[in-house]
This record gives sequence, C-alpha cells and structure tokens, in this order.
Amino acid sequence: MDGLKIVLVTGCAKGGIGYEYCKAFSEQNCHVIASDVPQRVDDMLDIQSKNIETLELDVSSDESVSSAVKLLYPRSYCASKAAVHAMSNTLRVELKPFGINVVLVVPGAIRSNFGRATSEKLANYDWKLYKDFKEAIAES
Repeated sequence: MDGLKIVLVTGCAKGGIGYEYCKAFSEQNCHVIASDVPQRVDDMLDIQSKNIETLELDVSSDESVSSAVKLLYPRSYCASKAAVHAMSNTLRVELKPFGINVVLVVPGAIRSNFGRATSEKLANYDWKLYKDFKEAIAES
C-alpha cells in the first residue's frame, strides 16, 4: 500500500452517506477503511473489495477508538493529523457553552529534523500542480 492514500470513513452501514463515500474514495484508487459500530458491521459486508476493508469502530468508546488507532496508526500519519483537526473543531463547538476554549496550534513550517527528512523524501516527487512552487516549498 506504499504511496496509496488511505481513507478512514465512519458510519459506513449500507444506506448511509458513509457507505457512498467508501465507494467514491475506492473509485479514486484510495484504500478505504470502512467502519461502523459493532451492531452494524454486518451491514457493511457487501462493500468489501480489493480497496475497501471493514473495521468495527464505535467512536463513542475509548476502548474501541484506542484499538482502531493501534491498528491503523502505522498506515496513515496524515489521517491522524486530519483526525486531530476534526476532533479539535468538534470539541471547540461542544465545549464552548461550558466556557472551555479549544485551540488547534498549527505552527507551519519550522526547521527540524522532520522537515529535513521530509524534504529529502520528496526530492524526486512529481509535484504536478505545485511544480512551479517546489523550490519555495523546499526552502520553507
């Protein structure tokens, strides 16, 4: 799956929007992890394919989420970053009435070993739309 985009979709039982998202992402050559609560896992069986695998995941259960993270973490650092953004945005709305402010800090480009390693990894990357900005991106 090296280089293949991995997408985690929740609420994927047949008949729902998550189910349709799974099919759409699969058609875009993404590897899709289709998830739903244990009671609805059987409603996802017919969506399994080469690009779609199913996962039992109850987002309201710490144990279930922790188990899913342990399974999926090695696959998709970007997915975990997107999850942090989504969770922070949700918490911001949910906690505001209680006087709790949630802030997501996104520092942008900084000099670090992570940045250097990423630049080296992307040296031969086909930048397509961003090819005119490749040098500026590397510089930052």
